[in-house]
Amino acid sequence: MSSDPEEKLAPVIAYTRRLILANGTRGLNLDQLAGDLHIAKKTIYKQFPTKDKFIENVLLNIYHELFSESRAIRLDEKDPLKCFYELMKVLFRHLSRISPRAVLDVKLFYPRVWKEVEEFEQEIINRILDSFQKADNLGLLRKKFDLKFTADFIVKMLTNTFQPEIFINAPYTIAEMIKLFVDIIMNGIMEKQFTFNFTDEE
Repeated sequence: MSSDPEEKLAPVIAYTRRLILANGTRGLNLDQLAGDLHIAKKTIYKQFPTKDKFIENVLLNIYHELFSESRAIRLDEKDPLKCFYELMKVLFRHLSRISPRAVLDVKLFYPRVWKEVEEFEQEIINRILDSFQKADNLGLLRKKFDLKFTADFIVKMLTNTFQPEIFINAPYTIAEMIKLFVDIIMNGIMEKQFTFNFTDEE
């Protein structure tokens, strides 16, 4: 039998993941959770010394899935912007599942997990910057852009703006929203023969 706590408690972790993704961590009650799953609470405490350690493990399980999926995306030197698009797809799928309360709980109460999230966010920014720099070298991007700032801006805008309620109420599927977001970021919303005049002042 495996000694890995995640393997021993796989059904419990899967159930807890769903609860956290929907409602955050603050209302999580291990007595109720154990009752829902028809197990003894001590089954959890045999593997984790405290409730917080158990929740931290579940949160890492959630985020490591995102990290692994993102890191599996490789940069194509001949089509570098494909990497950017694939990373956007992964981030959208993740953001469509996790509640804002869960993200806030991680930031407030689970510093070890939040540190990994921040490091991952910077990793994504660097990967998008690499994608943009290679696209720029191929002459694919407009000039006069600070590529580092732009990569940072896009990731921060995505992670800070797109929350589950937006996906729920949107008149688009998630796949359509990914394409819309990337299209607006990369191509703008105006027809190609028109440009917005920034010099007009009231």
